[in-house]
Amino acid sequence: MLDNDSCLIHYHFTKNLLLLMLAGLLGGCVSQPVQLPNGFAMYYQDDIQNMRPEMRQRLLPPSGPPHIENIPLAEVEGEAMRFVERGYIRIGVASFSGPAGTREQAIEQAMKVGAEFVIIGGEYSRTAQVTLSSLSVQPGQTYTTQEHGSMTANTFQGGKTGFGYGSYSGSATTTTAPTFQTQYTPLQIPIYSQVALFWRRAKPAIFGASFLPIPENVRAKLERNTGVFVAAIGEDSPAFKANILRGDVIIQFANKPVDTVQELSDAIVSHAGQTVQIKLIRGTETKVLEVQLNEVPTMQ
Repeated sequence: MLDNDSCLIHYHFTKNLLLLMLAGLLGGCVSQPVQLPNGFAMYYQDDIQNMRPEMRQRLLPPSGPPHIENIPLAEVEGEAMRFVERGYIRIGVASFSGPAGTREQAIEQAMKVGAEFVIIGGEYSRTAQVTLSSLSVQPGQTYTTQEHGSMTANTFQGGKTGFGYGSYSGSATTTTAPTFQTQYTPLQIPIYSQVALFWRRAKPAIFGASFLPIPENVRAKLERNTGVFVAAIGEDSPAFKANILRGDVIIQFANKPVDTVQELSDAIVSHAGQTVQIKLIRGTETKVLEVQLNEVPTMQ
């Protein structure tokens, strides 16, 4: 996010996706397609709720269906910086380890949160070896026996003779007990380390740069701990027009020292719409530049 965004990527790896997938397999026949849980939704972390108010005010509503970009995991951070430079704000991130998420799942989550772009980085991690056990039941057999016949009877009593005749029929049903058999199915499931960054278009920033604390190697080179490192510059922003560059270290803003990202972010907001001087270190030189800041963005 511009004007106060570290653009750092954090990964949360878990076995839950794999376990849920196995639960789905155990719940039915392994030969049938299984709908995997949506890792982009399960592990989505919302950035908007932690944004500064002036940052939230810059967000624009989505202008169309989301675009999905799949790249190697190692390229995600560099691509994130390019999105920042193009004026986009990251609104959320999902990171997990498990079966590969699908394009359709990414689109589903992007539409839910209002993202216009999703950068998905992934790389193969390992293959999980699992064995599924399933219990099959062979129903018992049912047999039916039919019986039929006839009978006669004669009686003599008191000088009289009696005669009788009859027939009968019927059936008997017998069912045997069912039989059970356990089947074992070996599975190999590819596991991927995945991260997805969700982006939305934004109005122009007040200053137009992304900041970080000074990296350790730069601190050692400059022999100082205070100041703010410029990680990215938004295209056509006030910072861009003032010729501030990525890698500069800002040490003064509006003639006052700035030691942390928070201090610089607060100073930018308090001087919105004004022309200010910025002192920075570039390489071995100290420069003073003048910047015309934008006004604070208004709500849509």
